[in-house]
Amino acid sequence: MSRSALDFRPLRESQSYRRLYASGFVTSIGSQASAVALAWQLKNLTHSALAVGALGLVEVLPLILAGLYGGVVADHFDRKTIVVATEILMLLISAGLAVNALVAHPMAWVIYVGAPLAMVGAALQSPSLGALSQQYLTPELQRPAASLQTFMRSAVSLIGPAIGGLLVVSTNAATVYLIDVVTFLCSLVFLVRISSMGRQRDEGRPTWADFRFGASYAWSRPDILGSYVVDTAAMVFAYPVLMLPFVADTFHSPSALALMYAAMPAGALLASLSSNLFRHVTHYGRAIVVAATAWGLGIALFGAVHQLAIAVVGLVIAGGADGYSGIYRMSLWNETIPNDVRGRMGGIEVLSYSVGPTMGQFRGGWSISRWGVRTAMAGGGLVSALLTGATPLAFRSLWKFESTVTNS
Repeated sequence: MSRSALDFRPLRESQSYRRLYASGFVTSIGSQASAVALAWQLKNLTHSALAVGALGLVEVLPLILAGLYGGVVADHFDRKTIVVATEILMLLISAGLAVNALVAHPMAWVIYVGAPLAMVGAALQSPSLGALSQQYLTPELQRPAASLQTFMRSAVSLIGPAIGGLLVVSTNAATVYLIDVVTFLCSLVFLVRISSMGRQRDEGRPTWADFRFGASYAWSRPDILGSYVVDTAAMVFAYPVLMLPFVADTFHSPSALALMYAAMPAGALLASLSSNLFRHVTHYGRAIVVAATAWGLGIALFGAVHQLAIAVVGLVIAGGADGYSGIYRMSLWNETIPNDVRGRMGGIEVLSYSVGPTMGQFRGGWSISRWGVRTAMAGGGLVSALLTGATPLAFRSLWKFESTVTNS
């Protein structure tokens, strides 16, 4: 167990990282619960898989613009200030969603406005969060930190949806949104106490030239570009989360939805807890490609079978594969990207791990409305596996990448 357990050195050695991690843990529980409430509320208001999937479509453009701008801002200004300000913005949005849910006749358009605004806040914040995590830790601690991040995300993905699903059924969506507000307040207590690294650049304001420099750096690193492409392809064609209520209906089991929501984060949790077994793996690119291909095959299995237990196994496989992929992607980025361009690269990363799922949920809703649940899920998983498995043909440097950081 000592060889496979998580490496807690990042939490022990940096107080600011510890507080940043605690903030993320708390606020992510509320955000995950709210995601369930949003899908549940919109499903009840519209009774349409396409309408629920369209939530991802309206989030795409704000995500792209906010993520890219957030990356440029992160390389200019105090990253702590950016993180705190965006946390307050998302708190206010959750409060607005709660007010809408409390009125006699909640309006769907408020969700279509509120959800993209929340994504804007998260996209603006994400590059600064990633850059701060890199600054607080030495290179040899980036791989353990990536495993800890995967553990946190998978754990809150188990806890948050369970809380959200229980409360929306037993009370209402407003209760979940109000809990989200409380988690944001708790998160702010940790964030205001992290160390400020100061303004990143003393001169001027962000310009188009700053973005062009970041884009040029990304273009000069095909290994990193390949990691973005792998993740985006995997999510666009095989992201199932918001479609789970419709898949669960095909099994006619009261426990189906709960099992499905728990399966993927359970797989990711197992991946994070066993990640230390693979601490000597240095070919990060190969690990990313293999894991992403396994993700697609897991989703294909999930969509193709008629037995609930096997479908859940498919989701566990997919979740575990996504967990490993995330660990190696974060390690690749934080070990090799210079601090002065880390924010801008973080903005591009937002496109890979946020735009993919949002487009994926729209693709899933459209596919289900056109071809039915099983064809949409199984077919999407197979396409995802084929595309991610073929990525090294276009990005050879990703496949060849080998880390030089010692992970003892």
